[in-house]
Amino acid sequence: LQRKGKEPTVMNAKDYLQDIAGVRVICYFVDDIYNLTELLKSQSDLIVIRERDYIGNPKPNGYRSYHVIVGVPVYCLDGMEYFPVEIQFRTMSMDFWASMEHRISYKKERTDKEQLRDELREYANMLVEIESRFEQYNETDHQQEKRTVVV
Repeated sequence: LQRKGKEPTVMNAKDYLQDIAGVRVICYFVDDIYNLTELLKSQSDLIVIRERDYIGNPKPNGYRSYHVIVGVPVYCLDGMEYFPVEIQFRTMSMDFWASMEHRISYKKERTDKEQLRDELREYANMLVEIESRFEQYNETDHQQEKRTVVV
């Protein structure tokens, strides 16, 4: 809030910060992420403030995740206010990649930033390939379940 030139008050935090609270959800498969975000967005007591699909549109360095900022109702003595909560959905490999990237890059001055960005993007692409191979098993399991139900 100080960086934004605002007084550090609860109401200013609610009004000017999008990540006053956050949750990270780790899933096995990308399909799980999209299914969960649809369920989240169908919650009648939440309002969607913003969403960013970094899975379909990765950042230039290879970062992938699905971010949804929702307004969560908080009840006080004088009424109800929506407070923003950021929810990040990732697969295990996305979380691994983001953790490593953060460890290597966060707030560090590097002379090889472009080379590192390219390498990180390459590693992210490798993980996408691995995920897609595992996803085949997941789809096969679902297809077998559907056949069993139909029979």
